[in-house]
Amino acid sequence: MKIKTFKVERWMNEFENDAIYNLGETCIDSLTIRELLQLAGRDADEYMKQLLDTRLTYSHIFGSPEFLRGVAELYRDLNPDQVIPTHGAIGANNQVITAVIGPEDNMISVMPTYQQHYSIPESIGAEVRPLKLKPEDNFLPNLDELRRLVD
Repeated sequence: MKIKTFKVERWMNEFENDAIYNLGETCIDSLTIRELLQLAGRDADEYMKQLLDTRLTYSHIFGSPEFLRGVAELYRDLNPDQVIPTHGAIGANNQVITAVIGPEDNMISVMPTYQQHYSIPESIGAEVRPLKLKPEDNFLPNLDELRRLVD
């Protein structure tokens, strides 16, 4: 499988750390650990004391039971064994794409989008049909164009 170079990632690796104004950011402004603990209502000093006793070893391969329970509790009808943790949205996107798209498939990808949404299906051998968002449509999907792309 050959995947095209992710140009935005390559660009960010080269320029984002030294940028004064980063207009190419793909994420929201990140939190500090202190800010995250404040939002969670946790005492930072107590948390750090507990963290100091944490062994740096492999953890549960499918996610810690505490994490899985915590995620499941955010929803009404979700059990911890139904939670599949990933290393961020890019991992989740990859799992979905590789689970549902095969070399015999075609799919529609809104453009512009994160390159992963079209490069990974292309690398699998799927036909990717771009649905371009245009200024004259206020960057909303043109439903007539969408209908033409679907078979």
